[in-house]
Amino acid sequence: MDTVSRVLNNTGRLAIAFDAGFRANKVHTTYECGGDWMRESAVLMTGFGTAGVVGGLTGKYAVIGGTALAAQAGLIVAGPVGWAVLGVVVTVGVLAGLGAGLYADQKGQNFASMLWDR
Repeated sequence: MDTVSRVLNNTGRLAIAFDAGFRANKVHTTYECGGDWMRESAVLMTGFGTAGVVGGLTGKYAVIGGTALAAQAGLIVAGPVGWAVLGVVVTVGVLAGLGAGLYADQKGQNFASMLWDR
């Protein structure tokens, strides 16, 4: 379990680094094209922050809740069945976090755009 946790942690950090890099590149491209790079930066970083918080917490608590439910139902056992159940729980947690993060990113960007354009 410790190895699975470590792999997921490092994969999450790598995904965050790539996302930040893509956003920084988009801001730089806006700057080079003569656009409002400060607005673009504020909008993208607000989305980045909201996505990180909401997606991270959603994924974390989905895995914790799913593991607790599976354990209470007696599905967390030694062997292949336990690993399969754990795999399903982790997959659902990752997808829940991703979905919530994408939604929060869009809402955060919309909010920052609205504030900037006032």
